Amino acid sequence: MGSLDTIINMIEVTRDYIIVILSIFIPDTRDCEYDQGEKPLTAEQIRKFAEEYLDWKIVDLEHEFLYNGQVIGTLLESHITTRPQIVKFIDGTPREYPTGTWFVTLKITDPDVIQGIKDGHYTGGSATTIERKDAEKLRKLLHSHVPASTKSQIKRIKISDIKDPVVITISIVHSPCVPLAKFCSLKNNNKKVSTMTKELTFRRGNI
Repeated sequence: MGSLDTIINMIEVTRDYIIVILSIFIPDTRDCEYDQGEKPLTAEQIRKFAEEYLDWKIVDLEHEFLYNGQVIGTLLESHITTRPQIVKFIDGTPREYPTGTWFVTLKITDPDVIQGIKDGHYTGGSATTIERKDAEKLRKLLHSHVPASTKSQIKRIKISDIKDPVVITISIVHSPCVPLAKFCSLKNNNKKVSTMTKELTFRRGNI
């Protein structure tokens, strides 16, 4: 079993941005909508979501991109774990993540969100998932420079209720629907960061 208990939560903090690492989807894990009929995701479903998200790379706040079109940061890295990993949250609590967990590294540039992360108001992340045909409609809207208010016509529902789901944004949120989708505890140590990057299975962006 691997250990990522030193992976960086806040790799670098400046006046302009903050970089965070967090999990998004965890195989066979119940989320906040389980009692309403949501089904745990398989490792294969998660891999597909992660791969197709690279066509979007949108980072927003509280799933609001569909309503206001605002972006708060960028995707730097996306990867799927290839073995079980033990990771610590900000409070130092260790948690085990199974093989197939989707982790991302995000560069957050919105000043208010940066402060909210530092203050502990925003604690993790969550994926915005919509039907593929609606995602294509949204893509056309984005390319056509349609007012952001028009984007709110595309609604977000439970993944299990979506015929052909696609992840289009990763949101920084106050309370993640997936319990373990929280910011990890980190130390600014380049050597130990490289241990994590060896797990990368998808292309990475630039800081």
